[in-house]
Amino acid sequence: MSRTVYLLGGLYLLAVAWFGPLPQLAGTSFAAHMGLHLILIAGAAPLIAMGLSGTRIDARLASLGLLNPILASVAELVVVWAWHAPGLHDASRGSTGVFVIEQASFLAVGLLLWLSAVGTAGGGERRAAIGVIGMLLTSMHMALLGALLNLAPVPSIIIRAMPPWPISNSGACSCLSSAAPSTSWRDSGCSPVF
Repeated sequence: MSRTVYLLGGLYLLAVAWFGPLPQLAGTSFAAHMGLHLILIAGAAPLIAMGLSGTRIDARLASLGLLNPILASVAELVVVWAWHAPGLHDASRGSTGVFVIEQASFLAVGLLLWLSAVGTAGGGERRAAIGVIGMLLTSMHMALLGALLNLAPVPSIIIRAMPPWPISNSGACSCLSSAAPSTSWRDSGCSPVF
C-alpha cells in the first residue's frame, strides 16, 4: 500500500474521532472516552506514521535524534498516565481548550512512538528492531492501565473523576485498552526488520 493511502486513512480516522459523536459521548460514556484515546494512539497514529515513513519529515526528526523508540515509549507513558491523573483528567473534561490539548498530546506522542518504530530514515532497520522493544513497553503500560481500570476493588483515581457507569462499560473499555496496542502493532503489517 502506498504512503498516501496510509496517510489519508490516518487523517480519516482523526476526522471520525474528533468530528464524529465520540467527543460528545465521552462525557457520559467511559467506553467512548477510551475509544477516542485508542483511535488516536492505536489507529490514526500508526497509519499517519506509516504514511510519513521515508519522507522528509521522518528524515528531519531522525536527524534531530527525536526518533528513539524507547524514549518515545517513555514519553507516551508519561503523557497517557498524566492525563489520567485526577487533576488533568478533571480539567480535560471541564474545558474544551484543555480537552483539545489532551487530544493533541495523545496524537503527538502516538505519532512520535509509531514513527520511531516504523520510520525508515536514519537507520530504519535498526530503529524498527528497537521499535519492537518500545512497542512492548507501550503494550505493557497500556495493559496495566486497562487492568487498573477494570480490576480495582474501589473506583480508581482515574475513574473517580468520571460519572458513574455500569461496570460492563468500564470493563469493556479496559479490555480494549489492554488489547489495542498489541493488536494495532500486529495489524499494521510491520515487522522488526523491513
